[in-house]
Amino acid sequence: MSGTSMPLQNEVPVLIVGAGPAGLMAAVELTRRAVPVRIIDRLPEASRHSKALGVWPRTFELFQRINPLRQLELAGQYQEGMRYYSDGRRLVTIPYTNEARATVLPQPAIERFLEAELNEHGIHVERGTELVSIDVDDHHASARALRHDGTTETISAGYLIGADGASSAVRKALEIPFAGATYPSTFVVVDATIDGNLDPALTHYFCSTRGILVISALPEGGVRFFTSAPRDTDPDRLDLAGVQRIIDDRGPGTLRLTSARWISAFTVHARQAARIRHGRAFLIGDAAHIHSPAGGQGLNTGIADAHNLAWKIARVHHHHAHERLLGTYELERHPIAEQIVHAADQQTRLWLLTRPHQIILRDLLLRAVARTPYFSRVYLPTLAGLRYRYDSLRHRDQRSRSTAGTLIDALDIFDVSNERLTSLRRALPDDTYTLLFDGNRYDPNLDDVIDSARRVGFHLRTLDRRASRLCTGPPTPGAIRRGRILLVRPDGYIAFAGRTLTPDRLAELTHTSVLDLAQEHA
Repeated sequence: MSGTSMPLQNEVPVLIVGAGPAGLMAAVELTRRAVPVRIIDRLPEASRHSKALGVWPRTFELFQRINPLRQLELAGQYQEGMRYYSDGRRLVTIPYTNEARATVLPQPAIERFLEAELNEHGIHVERGTELVSIDVDDHHASARALRHDGTTETISAGYLIGADGASSAVRKALEIPFAGATYPSTFVVVDATIDGNLDPALTHYFCSTRGILVISALPEGGVRFFTSAPRDTDPDRLDLAGVQRIIDDRGPGTLRLTSARWISAFTVHARQAARIRHGRAFLIGDAAHIHSPAGGQGLNTGIADAHNLAWKIARVHHHHAHERLLGTYELERHPIAEQIVHAADQQTRLWLLTRPHQIILRDLLLRAVARTPYFSRVYLPTLAGLRYRYDSLRHRDQRSRSTAGTLIDALDIFDVSNERLTSLRRALPDDTYTLLFDGNRYDPNLDDVIDSARRVGFHLRTLDRRASRLCTGPPTPGAIRRGRILLVRPDGYIAFAGRTLTPDRLAELTHTSVLDLAQEHA
């Protein structure tokens, strides 16, 4: 390949390939944890098209941790629920709950939010820089990159993160299989302005034997249409008139398109990388898994991947945890991605049913389930990113099956440390573990583990659920109310729940050197 080779650069702790939402999120999370990064992207500039739209509450929680004031500037179109239609008939309206409410927010706005935060830390995306080759083992990673001016550079890194999308060059270079299937239908996405009335607070799903049509209002005005292309249509040549015919055929019949900002045809896949770690290299976002837009999970899943990986790399980089901690990234995120790919596939297949008896059964099932608590208690919290459970944490302690591996509650509390009303999940730090005493139960047998936790900088808090108060430190002698111990990770997930905990067990759960400290007490 032509170009001038530059000298080997000083090693950067983390090289990120791809500057979409997942890559930017990884860069921001690592940077705010004092881990130097470089982030490259082959495109000369960020895309202006809206692409992904749906943002769920867990993603907003993570954004708020990054910069609460800037996060408030992310003005989206809040959604009150979803409405399903079957061959033009209104079938059911599913309201969102306060805890599980979707927001329509175009992908470029999210990327600008994350990139602005990154720039404030002195890190800039190196655009027009394409990955050429990589060399990865269990101890090191290096990448050869081609710049837009024709020069090449070899970048030496401690870790490599592939966030470069469905056609990931990192995944291909690592020869990781990307198994799955491609839907036979071609799909079309359209951002347009319209004349006509359609409740903008709802996402509308028009299912018919001719195909699916999904309509959502955009925050800056206009409407997003997502639809399967008719068999007799060349989707690559679809114009405004052609889109209008599809909407007339499948939609409410009262909408007239006045202009289209973006019309794009694409194929939909259901695929997942066979593994998402290879030595010092990791895959996140679309590089690791792709699926139908059903459920609006794609962008949110990539953000969650990045967050899960970043805090772990940071703890290892700063010698606060053993490198074994990085093995939990694949253990936790690969099964979650598998669930999401499967759920999106099932929903898409239900959208595209054409046989009358199947449609009748689908409609009956949807109406029946809508009358149960399933949507509010299971389906919506799952979409919101609040109900995913890391089974690898649950299986580590059989006594804590009810809570280990789940997110800590977001119950309203008064935080004594700063005298503020907040949520429990928001009150706990995201830079270290918290040993949370759930109930004022003082146990002198816990003195050793409390001392060990303090030595390595873990936070110690006591939750009084009866008074909705979060206090600093462990329970004091004299407290007699029974309770349990929760070990909460920096990402808010519960790593342990029980009534007894030893320094050895704490060391195992956190991959720290607490075990060495525990030996001092032997």
